[in-house]
Amino acid sequence: MGARVDSDRYRRSAFEVDNFIVLRDGGVFRRPGFEFCAQFDAFQDADAAVLRVINFECQFDEDVAIVLGRQRMWAFDDGELSWFTEAGESPYTDGDIWDVGYTQDGDTLYLTHPDYAPRRLTRVSREPSQFTLDILPLDAIPQHNFNDASSPTSEGTVLSFDFANTWAEGDTYELAIDTINFNVDPAPQTYSTDPAVMRSRLKSHIAAIINLSATSIFGGETVSVTVTGDGPFIVQISPVSYSDQIAISVDSVTTAGDGTLSISPASGDALNAPEDAWSNTRGWPAFCTLHERRLVFAGHPVLRNRVWGSAVADYSDWELGPFDDDAFEFDLVGSGRVDIRWIASRQYLVVGTQSGEFVQLNRPLTPSSPYFAKQTQYRSANVRPLAVNAATMYCTVNGRKLRQLQYSDDVDGFQSADLTYIDSDVMSEGIVDMAYGQEPDSIIWCVTRSGMLMGLTYDPDVGVVAWHRHYTLGKIKSVCVTHEGGRDNVYVIAARDGIWCLLRMKYSSDYFTVERPSTEALGVETYPLAEKDEFLDYYRVANTVVRSDGVAVPVSGGALGGYEVEVMFDGARAKQEVLDGTEVVVPGNTAPARCVVGLPYKSLLVPTPIEGADQGTSQTNLTRFAQIYLRLVESAMPTIDGVRPEERFPSDKMGEEPPLFTGDVRLSGVDATRPHTMRIEADMPYPCYIAGMFGVVESNED
Repeated sequence: MGARVDSDRYRRSAFEVDNFIVLRDGGVFRRPGFEFCAQFDAFQDADAAVLRVINFECQFDEDVAIVLGRQRMWAFDDGELSWFTEAGESPYTDGDIWDVGYTQDGDTLYLTHPDYAPRRLTRVSREPSQFTLDILPLDAIPQHNFNDASSPTSEGTVLSFDFANTWAEGDTYELAIDTINFNVDPAPQTYSTDPAVMRSRLKSHIAAIINLSATSIFGGETVSVTVTGDGPFIVQISPVSYSDQIAISVDSVTTAGDGTLSISPASGDALNAPEDAWSNTRGWPAFCTLHERRLVFAGHPVLRNRVWGSAVADYSDWELGPFDDDAFEFDLVGSGRVDIRWIASRQYLVVGTQSGEFVQLNRPLTPSSPYFAKQTQYRSANVRPLAVNAATMYCTVNGRKLRQLQYSDDVDGFQSADLTYIDSDVMSEGIVDMAYGQEPDSIIWCVTRSGMLMGLTYDPDVGVVAWHRHYTLGKIKSVCVTHEGGRDNVYVIAARDGIWCLLRMKYSSDYFTVERPSTEALGVETYPLAEKDEFLDYYRVANTVVRSDGVAVPVSGGALGGYEVEVMFDGARAKQEVLDGTEVVVPGNTAPARCVVGLPYKSLLVPTPIEGADQGTSQTNLTRFAQIYLRLVESAMPTIDGVRPEERFPSDKMGEEPPLFTGDVRLSGVDATRPHTMRIEADMPYPCYIAGMFGVVESNED
């Protein structure tokens, strides 16, 4: 008896798809080539992930691709460099790049990292885009008593005050505090410039420190703390002995009365007091998102399960309070280690942790109602998730599974579906980076540890879940999707034998489906190839020179030297050779209107073996194609098992490239018996759109 499985998707699947993009209607088309945008000569270590590309969404115009590198940043507008920082302006080194979290509000991108204070990347002008990079001001950083040998964080801001023997019990000593410093790289920040706000926060801060040590310092007596005036701010203390000590953060100290006050550096357990939860010593939040008009932080190196939210509509205000629009903090609690791996804002706040995925179950999120519950237990990886419609796409541990977290009415809760079940080996190497494009097709782009670019055509409304692989010269390290010119373009960072490059794929199936007058449904349409040079991983060539030995095509030898390149003149294939030097010479005596030099690549489609059963699969039946047809739309003719079908017709003009073909191609001489699977390859630097494969099937099934 033959084994049977649910074959609904099996019947519509392919066994292997390389350098083809799968459309939501089931067809595939040859991916456009990667256009060379930039080469980063200062980054020669191709085995280390030192470059990363992310998307900067621009309001009302084209998106910008931002490249993060070793203490540098670059911005690319429509593939052209528009802005960059000088070396050292960005704090992130080679080992930091993949730990940078980011979120965006308007023309400001917020960047977080566990070793550095949060930054802001703000676009300040357009055409070309210009940016500024600075530290995000933080007002009233939440306090935490770490209660360890390192407390408090900085000896420069926390001091010990020893009351001298001349001090008399009952006298009042005044500590005049002009401001309180916070250890924020690179310069101290203050609570506020508003005296009323500063007075209130100083009182709260000082009272917390003194009350914490009241038992040991003041013998259990109540400590009197008052703050008066707009400054200096006065703290009145009435100790009970000459040897008492207090820990307090100050800038300057004055005395009143007959006593004296000496200052010595902080040390010992007596100075264990609340301090800034975020600092260069304790670390900073690693992840960020924008949720319900708040900036939300998480992923602290020590407080691993804690989530913070800013005040509503003020991303610099972190003063905790009881009101609904105040800043908040709370800890996620659940079985296992609740180490946060990512946070994402959807209709609710979603948090991925080492032990599972938590979802906010109340709205809005306020200081008094942080209600979170673990919904699934698939253990998240530290890979930035994606928002796809109402779902959250995230990776599990080691990045080997891509899952879809979404609310389900059936279970009245959130479920997490596995999107790699069709091919369990597709992500065996693990995902390191992801991006999502939705125009014109819904595709999730993933980069694996081995340097492969994977695409997932995903449309749950019509049941499409289709993976496809993409190769180019070298290893792909990072990916992002920008919206430019009314379509989504895919940017990748590629490492090519020690040379880092930024490449762009101008992806759009519109190249193949543009409405034009057609002759017949099945026939030949003579569309020029001149506009179809997007199908090489190419360099644009500005000028060619006609010489006695032919047409000289200048090529930058840096990234292409030693590799086989292909030359196209006005859309026609001219020459293929290994580049040795800085030019390619093509026979001829006429300069082309446009010349493109690029790296040739093949697109491969291997269909799934056919099944003869009406339902499920039947592995014991003999099934074969009696006739096979390939339906092409505006395509250069591919090869089938190494044989290229006839591609010229009597009406074609001699001496010109064959026009793109639209129609059904009958495949002859192909061994179509099962378990044979055909290899359909598009190797020409032109479009190839395969709308379907069909035919007459013979089977011995009863």
